[in-house]
Amino acid sequence: MRGRVLCSTAMPRARIVFLGTGGALNPERYQAALLVERGTTRCLLDTGGGLGVVRRLLAAEVDPSSVGHVFLSHRHLDHVGGLEPLLMYVFYQSVRTGQPLPSVRLYALPGSATAVRASQAAADASGERVFGERLAWVTPTGGVAVELDAGARLTLVPVDHLPPGGEAGGCVLDVDGARVVYSGDTRPCEALTDAARGADLLVHEVGGLESRAELLHRVGHSTAADAGRAAARAGARALALFHAPAAQWVAPADLLAEARRQAPGVRVPQRGRDDAGGVTIRKSELVRAAGLEPARPFGQCVLSASRLPVTPRPRSPRDAEESTRVSTGGAGRIRTAE
Repeated sequence: MRGRVLCSTAMPRARIVFLGTGGALNPERYQAALLVERGTTRCLLDTGGGLGVVRRLLAAEVDPSSVGHVFLSHRHLDHVGGLEPLLMYVFYQSVRTGQPLPSVRLYALPGSATAVRASQAAADASGERVFGERLAWVTPTGGVAVELDAGARLTLVPVDHLPPGGEAGGCVLDVDGARVVYSGDTRPCEALTDAARGADLLVHEVGGLESRAELLHRVGHSTAADAGRAAARAGARALALFHAPAAQWVAPADLLAEARRQAPGVRVPQRGRDDAGGVTIRKSELVRAAGLEPARPFGQCVLSASRLPVTPRPRSPRDAEESTRVSTGGAGRIRTAE
């Protein structure tokens, strides 16, 4: 079965779907990709590697051709390797159906954009060529907001990853009054913490535990403790970990426990054998949900004025026992439904 969000047709507007939360060498999860959608506006935060992002979008019942905005955090292929397959899938769907090729905007800091385009050219990639003027690169400097539509704004944030001077970036997405911050890959970074102040959700990379901090920092990554400290210092309401290593290196429960110790006032969810989780945060009239989700079932978060529950549909009886139901608590409360 495919993962779904159960909602009425009256439920507007924004949701987050965790398409991939695995690190580059994690065979248990898809690589980094998140979808934020609001009405007809759909924005991908990174594309993972290969055709996985297309498979995940289709399984989530999202037409890849409807994705009009793509943020690319940096040049590494576990974050941008899915771009060419995504563009070519959309192109050949246009050929097959006879529908016009949609427009796509790609967002990255200038140095990252240059590197990604050079990599695509070296591989003789066809995406930019077949899209022509329908594909546009948008390369603002850090801190400059770009309007996606009337209710969504994207701001890029320089972060600290490899190679030095390569202009890796995170981003802030403001949508319908909710503030979502995505770290991309980074060591502990003051600019990211500053950008995340007051965020409803901080999605932060994690490469392992504090016991391996020297190694992780050397290769441009953060520990679970680093992620927890960033969330606590920023005053974020919820923290979702992504870019997780394989369980043979570190148990997901240990990552979450370490992050929680550093962020006692921040919700860091856990559920299921692979720590799929959900949390809702009620602020004003909005319901905001966040979670760490494995390859199945889908992690889906709804940002909406509706008070209906959000339920990922399990794929098997075993998954049914470990799937997550996310529902709202009372005013001012944060609660996970176990």
